[in-house]
Amino acid sequence: MTSPSLIIDNGSGVIKSGLSNNSQPTCVFQSFVGRISSPNVQEETFIGEQAEKQKELLKLRYPIERGIIENWEDMEKIWSYIYSTLNIKSDQHPVLLSEPPLNPFSKREKMAEIFFETYQVPSLYLSLQQVLALYSAGKTTGIVLDSGEGVTHAVPIFGGFAIPHAISKMDIAGKDVTKQLRILLKKAGYSFTSSYDNELVRILKENTCQLSDNLRQNQEKDLKNQFQPLNYQLPNNNEITIQHERFIAPEILFDPEMIDSDENGIHKLIKNSIDKSDLDLRNELYKNIVLSGGNTLIQGFGMRLLKELKEISPKNMKISISAQKNRKFATWIGGSILTKLETYKKMLITNKDYKENGIKVINQKGL
Repeated sequence: MTSPSLIIDNGSGVIKSGLSNNSQPTCVFQSFVGRISSPNVQEETFIGEQAEKQKELLKLRYPIERGIIENWEDMEKIWSYIYSTLNIKSDQHPVLLSEPPLNPFSKREKMAEIFFETYQVPSLYLSLQQVLALYSAGKTTGIVLDSGEGVTHAVPIFGGFAIPHAISKMDIAGKDVTKQLRILLKKAGYSFTSSYDNELVRILKENTCQLSDNLRQNQEKDLKNQFQPLNYQLPNNNEITIQHERFIAPEILFDPEMIDSDENGIHKLIKNSIDKSDLDLRNELYKNIVLSGGNTLIQGFGMRLLKELKEISPKNMKISISAQKNRKFATWIGGSILTKLETYKKMLITNKDYKENGIKVINQKGL
């Protein structure tokens, strides 16, 4: 019997991992490495549950920036933590790693090198995050709008394969909504300065932010009178009163000009990708829009996206958006589905392949 694969979805904000014989990831944690910041203490690193418990005392660093791994030393610590937490031997389980669209060859090769050389995995496969997310929705053709902590992508997919020239990217995502909320709260008299404070604002965002259907039409009104104040108790037991800020912060996803960005809004990102796709495929893409990533869990996201898309898409176009409740784990769940297909075994690069052909095999085997 073949050992289940270890599936790791490397997110800018959250790592989702676990063995493929589970229905959901069993090892999920914030993708930061925490360090004691005191100069008198020998450096010690904390990851996962340990880091969560002590993050008020730690300096937090995220090794993945805008979807791309930038700090390999910390990334390796995170991967080692996964093996330790799941209590599995790395040389006994194939590995399925998620990766962002248009990931540089050098980054893919470095990932493979670490897993084959350091962890001695028996086999490895790298898969596009959005293709896996589409599988989780039971589809092989559609367009995935994936917005996580660090980056937002619109990826058109046909027959299980992404259409590279039509992929659109926006460097505005969850962390930017958090930053905008922090700025707005500062104007309201609250102070958030440390990396731990930023985590508090992130938690506040995830629990209170909401997208309105008609905020832009009502901007002339007094926003403070438009929205009822909401009291929220933070994990450090401080209570904060948040009002219009929780509605304004996520607006940057649809109106990036609010933060002086020349990026397109999320709705335009999708339309641009569809417009770059084959003419015969466009109707199918509009009918199969799949949301993925924790940032799409902001209350009202799906309805607002549908409204904005209807305004800019061809007249009478049928638009359908799939927003599964567990879409924060969509990539991981799609990976679990993929590992159960017969074709998966043929996709795997074995340790033998790697030793015989070297690192370049990663970019030669149609991945």
